[in-house]
Amino acid sequence: MVGPDTRLMNALSFTAGDLEANQQGFLTEAQQGVLDRKRAVLLRNCLLYCLFVLGVVSLFFLSQKTLDSLTLTIGVGFGVVLLGLFSPLLFKRQQIGLDMRAGIVQSVEGQVRLDIQPLFRGGAILSLTVNGVKFRIPKEVLFAFQNHEDYKLYYVPLSKVLVSAE
Repeated sequence: MVGPDTRLMNALSFTAGDLEANQQGFLTEAQQGVLDRKRAVLLRNCLLYCLFVLGVVSLFFLSQKTLDSLTLTIGVGFGVVLLGLFSPLLFKRQQIGLDMRAGIVQSVEGQVRLDIQPLFRGGAILSLTVNGVKFRIPKEVLFAFQNHEDYKLYYVPLSKVLVSAE
């Protein structure tokens, strides 16, 4: 048997032992650590965003000459809308936490379709799809796969985070 692809191992940060556990349907402690770091990054981003929203709303209120009910309503409404924009980050963080507690890995097998959706200012949304299951991925993961080749992907089910592949 041929060992795991080192490009995939490096891009997804897994070991041969991780792959073996994933083939049995389980996460390893090391993989739970990787997921926990992803949760920490999401929490940090949420807190930074909250500080940003607080600053913007504070500037709005400080720039007002009078603080009547209309101004208060607009300011609070603006803050609530801005805070609502980061709720997907909190939802993703919660999903990763539930995946960590369950410790279950699912798999999907088939031909990989890589997709790059351009955004403004040179950004892009990178994704990988196998048999209708879509994953958002970073650039280093995109380059580890060959488009239209067959792979077996292992992932945690709620957050759809890839943990290994072969």
